[in-house]
Amino acid sequence: MENLPMRAERVFVFAVTLTVSVAALMMYQCVLRADSLVSPMEWVSAVLFAILAVWLSFSLAIAILGFVSLFRDRITIQKQERLPNIAPPDPNKRTSVLVPIYNESTSDVFAGVEAMYRSLAATGMSDRFDFFVLSDSREISIWLAEEAAWKKLVARLRREFPESRCGVHYRHRSNNVARKAGNISEFCRKWGSHYDYMIVLDADSLVEGETMLAMVRRMDRDDRLGIYQVPPVPIGRDSLLARIQQFSSDVYGPIFTAGFSRFSGPDANYFGHNAILRMAPFIKHCELPRLPGEAPLGGEILSHDFVEAALMSRAGYKVEIADSLGGSYEECPTTLGDFAKRDQRWCQGNLQHAFLLISEGFRPLSRLHFLTGVLSYCASPIWILFLATTLVIAFGTEAIGQPWPDYGLALFVATMVVLATPKLLALAICCLDRPAMRQRGGFFAVLTGAVTETLISILMSPIMALHHTRFVGSNLAGFSVSWDAQQRGEHGITWRQAFAESRPALWVAAGLTLLLSIGAPHLLPWFAPILLGLWFAPALTVLMGSAAVGRRLRRWNVLRTQFETSPPAIQRLRDEIFDRMNHDSAVQPETALTFESVIRSHDWIDFHAGLLQSTETSSPADDQARRIANSIRLIGPIEDIPPTIQFQLLSDHELLLSIRN
Repeated sequence: MENLPMRAERVFVFAVTLTVSVAALMMYQCVLRADSLVSPMEWVSAVLFAILAVWLSFSLAIAILGFVSLFRDRITIQKQERLPNIAPPDPNKRTSVLVPIYNESTSDVFAGVEAMYRSLAATGMSDRFDFFVLSDSREISIWLAEEAAWKKLVARLRREFPESRCGVHYRHRSNNVARKAGNISEFCRKWGSHYDYMIVLDADSLVEGETMLAMVRRMDRDDRLGIYQVPPVPIGRDSLLARIQQFSSDVYGPIFTAGFSRFSGPDANYFGHNAILRMAPFIKHCELPRLPGEAPLGGEILSHDFVEAALMSRAGYKVEIADSLGGSYEECPTTLGDFAKRDQRWCQGNLQHAFLLISEGFRPLSRLHFLTGVLSYCASPIWILFLATTLVIAFGTEAIGQPWPDYGLALFVATMVVLATPKLLALAICCLDRPAMRQRGGFFAVLTGAVTETLISILMSPIMALHHTRFVGSNLAGFSVSWDAQQRGEHGITWRQAFAESRPALWVAAGLTLLLSIGAPHLLPWFAPILLGLWFAPALTVLMGSAAVGRRLRRWNVLRTQFETSPPAIQRLRDEIFDRMNHDSAVQPETALTFESVIRSHDWIDFHAGLLQSTETSSPADDQARRIANSIRLIGPIEDIPPTIQFQLLSDHELLLSIRN
């Protein structure tokens, strides 16, 4: 049975959501009834407004709950659960640390793995852990680079930690069924029985060793805890877009995380990475179902994390958010294009969850998580439809010049209050943590950053709304997204690219400006923020992707985070390792190996084939590949072999050994 404080907190959230939503809807009704008539279009507009009001009010309620919780407990992001004065983890239980990768930068991945290994070794308790780099990479050069980097990393760690029982393992799948979820599922089937827990990471994740120990200790203390999610903090990027995300996470993030944690209790969510999971119930209960129908909305589930959390809760296990535990980090997209591509994948996955809202057995909070995931993308087309209905109403209302502006102004002010309150509460919490405030540059620096973030967010909102509307529309029309590697580095964007990406926004801006100018010029001031964002979309796209602009603002103490002033130790260690790898001519992952260099080296064939055999990932080649293998043995035309055949040859250990012999 839920404890009383948690039930009270949920009642509080729903009460605030209902109260604010009803008040907003009543104000909007006053706007509609200014002409004493309510048309069918006005009813449609009211329904759309009600959905948006509930969405914003729920976010406000979560922020208020988080503020009350943090203020009451004097908790900030600096208060972290740490190793001293707490019993060590159970020595009889082992934890696997999984790093699934797909066509990633090899230097970035293995620098991060080595940094986490060394951080864990510094605790003196690394023997209870093993690292697994689980590759789904399809590019042959990247695959071979991963093997070379792993081989050198293992040799280096064995020299420096000869007594350590903490292993670093590598496995590559030739058939990447079900993407990341399938990658992890295959690991669990083959090797999961050897471990009690697994810490799931992303390719860009960094988790401190002491944080991993704290995660394991938490699992040891509660046998019914199935998933313990440590919210990752974005760090380490310089572009303006990335720095806005990092600032928002650092300043606003704590109250939302605390509020969501208190509201969800043991029925929280799983973000898909930077979390620890109990292995046995995950294997038993969290196999992903196949949705009815075909992609994009049916078939294989893309966003596995929400579903796995719901399945774990349905099985009677807790899913919790570690809102007071730090030391968990990630990186974020650096350009609007990369940000939108990631959102497009998430959009399709979240829309699939609509089918699960009515599935049997899920707990109410799990269904709410599914619903919020759907609304996080559907809110944009709903907002655009709402704006369209208001325009239709405005064009058809003769009395619009009288009382509507007064009611509209009041509603506008109320909306701004709802949007601004969470940020003001977050700033208040920041003031309670003076050391962190100093690291952020002081109060006025934080205030300047908040104002800058707010103004840019206002301009960016219509651009992202168009992106999300396009994503939702394309999914509903039957178009599915492809699974491509993420662009994680700082690369900026040209003006040509910016205009190409912004073409839809410019067309909408031109059409909307013309429509308002002809039919309702008195509405132009109301639509000014939207029109400005759309007209300046190319400039914003270039600006947001610029690392030079981001670094300049940091020098001016604008959008500065505490992690920029005092980078986490594991980030500094990762960067040192990365620099060493890039300056070491013996470790150039992207150019170290080619298909030909492997085929012509007996040592590399033995190593590669042995790795396929030991990890049970060898896959038989087809007849065409076997015929080509015979020609290699006879005349050796390696440079003419198609990449698809090269991939098959490298995936068949028996065929490789026959080529060697």
